[in-house]
Amino acid sequence: MTRAAAQRLTWFIVGLGAITIAAMHALRGPEGAQSAAVGVVVALANWFSLRFIVGRVVAGNVRTQARFALLLVVKMAAVMALVLLIVWSGLVEPVAFTIGISSLALGALLGSFAHVVTAQPAGGEG
Repeated sequence: MTRAAAQRLTWFIVGLGAITIAAMHALRGPEGAQSAAVGVVVALANWFSLRFIVGRVVAGNVRTQARFALLLVVKMAAVMALVLLIVWSGLVEPVAFTIGISSLALGALLGSFAHVVTAQPAGGEG
């Protein structure tokens, strides 16, 4: 994935997160919007750390790749622990938080789809 494509996916995730927050505000009020916003922030932090780590894995040598691949596993465990801690704390509405954090997956899917649909054909195709 190119840097421009990754940046484009980031904008899809941010945009979908904003739509999610607005929808939760309309459906569940300020508390729902705040919970969704916390989910969107966690999703964006996960996305940026994922971009950084995967960039290092792809660009590095075998020793560097192994270290950053291990870091990827540690990051995922840390994100799962953070989500569990946030939900168990009772500070967020679990459904609104889950919808907010889902903006990462949905934004990445929509952004990838938009990229494929609008991509120029390679070389001699078309």
